[in-house]
This record gives sequence, C-alpha cells and structure tokens, in this order.
Amino acid sequence: MYSALCTVSHNTSACSQPFTIIIYPEIKNAIALKEAEILMEEKQVQYWQEYRSTGQLDHSKQIKLLQQELVDMELTFNEISGIPVHQYFGYTVCVT
Repeated sequence: MYSALCTVSHNTSACSQPFTIIIYPEIKNAIALKEAEILMEEKQVQYWQEYRSTGQLDHSKQIKLLQQELVDMELTFNEISGIPVHQYFGYTVCVT
C-alpha cells in the first residue's frame, strides 16, 4: 500500500473541524511535474509577448533592409549583364 510522506492540515471558518489531507508520493511527484510544466509554459508565453511588442519590429526592419538589398543586387547584376531594366512604381521589371 501507499505510505504518506506529506500531510497538510487545514482549519478554516467554513469547516467546523480541522482536516488532514494525505498526499502520496506518486501524486506529489505528479503535482511537481505539472507545476514545472506550467512554469515552462508561462515563460514561453512571456517570451512571445515580449517578442510581439519589441522583437517583431526589429525583425520586420531587418526583412525590409534585406529585401531592399536584394533589389539593389538584382539591379547591379542586370546593369553588369546588360539586361535592360525599368522601374515602375517601385517594382523592377527586366525587359528581355
């Protein structure tokens, strides 16, 4: 049978008599594991909330800069290779 390693005594005004809860080792370990999982999930939620407020803006700036760099590289390549290039409303069109 199970042996009780942890007991919790409680007495409130709602209860007329004090009572004792016996927590068995298996249940105590399961509770500890769930509490650790909850803590890990809370940390992930906090990370993504911080990313949403600050990191997302930084990454969007980096993406825009890289996209502009790619357009500049394409223009340079086309100029060097002799392909005629036209720009219409910010879009680069190669005429072949």
